[in-house]
Amino acid sequence: MDLEWNFQYVDWLKPIDINNKILVIEFWGSWCSICEYTLNHMNLLHEKMKNKPVEVIGISHDYEDVLKKFLENHDIKYTLGLTEKEDFDKQFEMGIPFIYLLDKDKKIRWSGFATDFLRNNLAFAEVEIQKIIDSNNV
Repeated sequence: MDLEWNFQYVDWLKPIDINNKILVIEFWGSWCSICEYTLNHMNLLHEKMKNKPVEVIGISHDYEDVLKKFLENHDIKYTLGLTEKEDFDKQFEMGIPFIYLLDKDKKIRWSGFATDFLRNNLAFAEVEIQKIIDSNNV
C-alpha cells in the first residue's frame, strides 16, 4: 500500500531529505493533549535513530503562527512540517496523533495511533523499524 498523501502539502520548518530513508511520520496538533504527551517519545525515538537511515517527522495540523507559538515552550528535536487544516482534512479521516511507518520506497509498513507505536518505552517502534532495516529495504 502506498501513502497516497503528497508531501507537496507540507511546509517544512527546516530542509529535509527523505530519499532512501525509513520515515516515521506522526500527524499531530498543538491543541491535542495526547499529541503533546507523545512529543517526548518522538524526541527519544529521534535520538535513538539518529545513526540509522531513519527520519522522524512530525506534521502539525496547525496554522504556522499557532505552531511557532507552541514551539516557544516545547523543545522538539526531530523534523517538523505543517499542513493547514483544509489540506489535512482533504487527505485524512483519522484521529490524531497518528503514525505512518514507511520504508525507503514509501510503502506503508505500519500505521496506527502514536500511543500504540510508541508503547513499552519505544520497544515496539524499534522492533518495527529494525524489521525494515533487516529486510534490506533501506
